[in-house]
Amino acid sequence: MIIKFLRVDRIKIKKKSKMIATETTEDTEGK
Repeated sequence: MIIKFLRVDRIKIKKKSKMIATETTEDTEGK
């Protein structure tokens, strides 16, 4: 149970990091 939860957390973190990366690139391009 805990291992599955950790795996899902890692996937969520990866998706969040990707979202943040795209947001930062868009911000720099806008400026």
